[in-house]
Amino acid sequence: MFPVLALVDRYAPGCVPAPVLRRSRALCPAWLRNPAPRYTLHQVSWSNLRIHAFPGYEWSRSFGEAPRVQTMTSVMAACAEGGVLEA
Repeated sequence: MFPVLALVDRYAPGCVPAPVLRRSRALCPAWLRNPAPRYTLHQVSWSNLRIHAFPGYEWSRSFGEAPRVQTMTSVMAACAEGGVLEA
């Protein structure tokens, strides 16, 4: 939650109470907390055209294959993150 709150606080100073910002920073993992102050709104929004909304679609050979490719991409991402998949 800290990266989002830090971004809001940067663009609207004082909008997020300081104790909330400090507490969320303390609870945020270092790998996420450290780069958060460098994020810009463009980097994390859909206005950044480099963000792929549906990764893997370019590898599908037909319209019918596209959902299968998306499902496999999601499964691989969840496995890489150590997520639990439910049927």
